[in-house]
Amino acid sequence: MGRHLRDATQREARDAERVAASGSAVRGSETCGDYAARWLQEQPRKAAASRRTYGYALQQFRRDFAALPLRDLDKPTARRWALAQPSSNARVARAMFTDAINDGLHAGPNPFPNLRLEQPRGRRDLVALTKAELVRLADCAPRSLGAVGPTFRAMILFAAYVGLRARRALRTRAPRRGPGRGHDQAEP
Repeated sequence: MGRHLRDATQREARDAERVAASGSAVRGSETCGDYAARWLQEQPRKAAASRRTYGYALQQFRRDFAALPLRDLDKPTARRWALAQPSSNARVARAMFTDAINDGLHAGPNPFPNLRLEQPRGRRDLVALTKAELVRLADCAPRSLGAVGPTFRAMILFAAYVGLRARRALRTRAPRRGPGRGHDQAEP
């Protein structure tokens, strides 16, 4: 018996044992691509930013697993895929598969947890500028940017002292006016 056939047979046996032990059969033959699209609609997150992030994270998943039946995605396949993705994509796929298992569409266990992926270090290794370095950086703005230089100098100093990230600073819009909206509220 060939290695691939033996591995597939063993995987099918393990899946059948899991289904028998859980007392429920996996329903349907929905593909990963179809379920991901449906999941985004049927399991919406409250925050608009989360919904947008989940949609972006699942774009590559939907392309890569469009035709694969949801019940057939296993841990080795999930790990290979997750290694080639930003870690946030694997986290979203993990949340989606938790719902698929709860809905009886995947026998479980969830193929995405405990993949032993390298964890991002975040901001732990950042070295903050000294006050002198910050002032020197801010003073470059008027010389380099002409008429808008003083505005950018102020933005650099403000962002540094309040801990505002550049992305957030650059997306700030003018306050909205209208019923129920304060005149001093800035949009994110």
